[in-house]
Amino acid sequence: MSMVNSIDYLITNGFIITMNSHGTQIENGYIAINDGKIIELGENDKINPQYRPRKKIDAKGRFIIPGLINSHTHGADVLFRGLVEDLPLEKWLQKLWKVENQFVTGETVYWGSLLSYIEMVKGGITTATDMFFYVESMIRAAKILGFRLITGPVFLESRDHDEFKIKEELSKAKEFLDNNKNSSLLRLCLQPHSIYTVSPNFLRRIGELAKENDCLLAIHASETKNEVKYSIDHYNCSPIQHLDDLGLLSNKTILAHCVHLIDDDYKILAKRDSIVSHCPISNLKLGSGIANIQKMIEANISVTLGTDGPVCCNDLNPWFTLRLAAMLQKTLGENTAILPANEVLQLMTSEAAKSLSLSDKIGSLEVGKLADILIIDNSQAHALPMYDPYSSLIYSIGREDVYSVFINGQLIMDERRILVLDENLVKKEINNIEEKIKMSV
Repeated sequence: MSMVNSIDYLITNGFIITMNSHGTQIENGYIAINDGKIIELGENDKINPQYRPRKKIDAKGRFIIPGLINSHTHGADVLFRGLVEDLPLEKWLQKLWKVENQFVTGETVYWGSLLSYIEMVKGGITTATDMFFYVESMIRAAKILGFRLITGPVFLESRDHDEFKIKEELSKAKEFLDNNKNSSLLRLCLQPHSIYTVSPNFLRRIGELAKENDCLLAIHASETKNEVKYSIDHYNCSPIQHLDDLGLLSNKTILAHCVHLIDDDYKILAKRDSIVSHCPISNLKLGSGIANIQKMIEANISVTLGTDGPVCCNDLNPWFTLRLAAMLQKTLGENTAILPANEVLQLMTSEAAKSLSLSDKIGSLEVGKLADILIIDNSQAHALPMYDPYSSLIYSIGREDVYSVFINGQLIMDERRILVLDENLVKKEINNIEEKIKMSV
C-alpha cells in the first residue's frame, strides 16, 4: 500500500519561471511545498498522486516566479509619504529629518514598517534591506507579517558625538548583533548612513565591527554630485575611494545609488566585489541622475535593485523599478539590446540573492530552497497577449497582478488578501499618526 505524503501546499497548472542558472521554464507545472521549502517541482502530469496538501492552489493562467528582493529601502518613512516634495536631496533631507526627529518613535516605526512591508508583499517583494531607526520595532513588524528582512543599527553622527558616544553606539550595535542571530527570516546588517553624516574614524570602526561579526554593511554612496564634491573637498578622493581607504568595501558591502562614479570607482568596486543597489525611481525624482549600471555589469560589479524609501519615491513598486532600470539603461547607452528583460528580472531575483549571499536559500525556484514564491495573474487585458514571459513581466505586469505570495513556505497573501494580520487595523493606526503629523506641520 502506498504511503500518503502529507504536505503543506501544492501549486498546480502554473507557468513556472524558475530563474535558475539554466533559465528553466515549465509552461504547465507544479510546486510542492513542505516545512518552508520547495520539495518538488516539475511538469503537472508528473505530480506524485500520493500528495495530500493542506491547501491546493490552482495557478492556471498565472506565472509562478521567485519572490522579489528589494536591496535598499527605508520602510517606516512611509509615515511621511508625500510630505516633502520637489527639493534636491540635501534640502529634502534637512526638511525630512526635522519632521522625523519629532515623530519617529519605536511605536510609530512599528506601524510604519508594518504598512511598508504589507505594501511590499502586495507588490511581490518578499525580502528587503531596510535602513531605519528603532530596528527592534522593524524586526517586530517583520515577524508579525512573516516578512524576510535584512537590517540592523543605523549610524548618524551629530556634533555632540565624542569618543564616549561612539564607543556607546558601537557597544549597543555589538549587543544587537549578539542578541539577534541570523535566521531564516532575518539577516543582520550594520548601516552607517553616508560619508557626509558619519566621520572617517566612526566609519572605520563600524566596518571593523561588521567584519568581526561577518555581517553585511549598507551605506549610501556617490548619490549626488554634491556628495562627490564633499568627498573630494574633505578627503581628496571620491566617496568610493574614501570608503575603500577606510576598509569598508567587501563582498558584504551594499552601496545604495552609485550614480556618480569615476573610472577608478568601477575598478575598485569590481576588485572588492561590492554590491550596488540601483534605485532609479528616487534618483530621477530627486534629480540625482542616472546610474550607469550597464557599465557596472560589464565591469563585473554585482548590481541589485532597490525601491528606496516611500518618502523619496512615494511607493514601493518593484515593477516600476524593474521597468525603469531597463529603459533608462537602453536610453543611456542608446542601445535597445542593453539589459534584456530576463536579465533585469535577475537583478531582483537570482542575482540579488547571489550578491547578498542568499543564493542557497532564495532567488530561484529549486528543490531544497526556501519557498519564497509569487503567483502572478497574467490574464488581464493589459498583459495580453503573452508571447514572451520575461517581456510580459517587465513591461506589462504590475503590482496589482500579484495574486498570491509565499514567504518561507507560509502563504502570506492569497487572492490579493493579506492572511496573517488585519490590514485595516494597520491602516487605522497609520491614519491616527497622519492626523498628528498634519497638526504639527
